[in-house]
Amino acid sequence: MQKALTPQTVGQHLSRGWDQVAGFTLRAADVLSARTPAELFEAHALGFPGSPFSADMPSVHLLRFPATAQMRFDDAVGGNDNAGAALTGGSFVDRPPFTGNGFAPWSGGIAPVYWLVSSRVPAGSEIVRADADGTVTLVAVYADVATGWVAGPGQPPLPPVALPPMPSLYLGLLARYQGGMFAADLLLDEQHVVLSAPAQPAGAAGFARTPAGRWRLEVPLGDLTELFEVSMTGVINGIPVRVTGESTQDGQKIYHVVYTGHNADIAEALGLTKLDAGVYAVAVRAEDLTDVQTVQLIAPSWPGA
Repeated sequence: MQKALTPQTVGQHLSRGWDQVAGFTLRAADVLSARTPAELFEAHALGFPGSPFSADMPSVHLLRFPATAQMRFDDAVGGNDNAGAALTGGSFVDRPPFTGNGFAPWSGGIAPVYWLVSSRVPAGSEIVRADADGTVTLVAVYADVATGWVAGPGQPPLPPVALPPMPSLYLGLLARYQGGMFAADLLLDEQHVVLSAPAQPAGAAGFARTPAGRWRLEVPLGDLTELFEVSMTGVINGIPVRVTGESTQDGQKIYHVVYTGHNADIAEALGLTKLDAGVYAVAVRAEDLTDVQTVQLIAPSWPGA
């Protein structure tokens, strides 16, 4: 899959170790011939209201990532208003150049458009930079949850980043191994898993500390007791959201959530923060989140399924 990254998001990934992704995406194979900022501006419909992009930018950064089993992609069908959405039968209401028909037309063809529910960036994901001369450069690779982002071949080293001891427990894989629970990443071969711990686990041999400050161990998939992702959803002010993280403020638990209802009119009327086209977020007190549902997302081939 492929998603255009705002300049702010690029900085968060590379300078702060940010590891989350959400919003409108395309299949990379559908837009391989889009290599310049102008072509990508058109193909990814980057001219949305408030966009930091322009067709004459010297470069655009893209996140390319595998579509892992637990990720949820919604067909981006709807309209620019409620009437348009009613005609297509879709749930999306968003601003032009969003078409609502589920496709993004551009000079090189037509590509299906999907909306990715908030996820942790999978191991093996890449950030590439597309320049005006058509050159595409691999800038960084997300090695795994214990290591974070590392510079691509021939690129200058990334600034040192001390990752939080634990990633969000509400996004990304969790694994049970030898009686312990760890944040995890399934590697691209789908036969091995990287386990991440905030400190060296007692009684579990082989963990090594990464430069990012987490402890790492790679094990065969079959050695795990369980592998799953937790999806926690709820309602605030009558709208559906997914929890992406939590923090504490003045002694109160705060949930960080992303709106999953796809209606820009509603999101903006409620004052949600627009992070990207179709991506609206807010922080709420835990007690204000209602209709909470927590489920495990497990692929049939994973341990514990």
